[in-house]
Amino acid sequence: MAKVISIHEYDLDPAAHEAVFRRALRDAERRGLFRLPGLVEHHFLRGIKGTRRGAYTAVWVFESRDAWEKLLGQFRSSASAGRISGDVEGVGK
Repeated sequence: MAKVISIHEYDLDPAAHEAVFRRALRDAERRGLFRLPGLVEHHFLRGIKGTRRGAYTAVWVFESRDAWEKLLGQFRSSASAGRISGDVEGVGK
C-alpha cells in the first residue's frame, strides 16, 4: 500500500521566539507526542533559501491513506472543502 506524505508549513508570529518553538518541538518529541497511530516518520525542517528561508515545515509520513484519514479525518474534495494543499500520496520509498 502507498504511503501518504503530508507537508505542513508553519509561519511563526513575529513576536514568537524561535528558540521557544524549537524547545517545544524537542519537548513534544521527548514526551512521545509524535508517536501517533499510522505515523511512520516525521521531520521538522527549516528553510535555508528561497521564499521559505527561515520558515519551518513539517513532513509527516503515514503508512497508508487509511491511517492518514483515521488520524486526520476523511479527505474532502477541493470542490466541496476548499483546497487542501501539501498532501501527496505514494511519493518516496
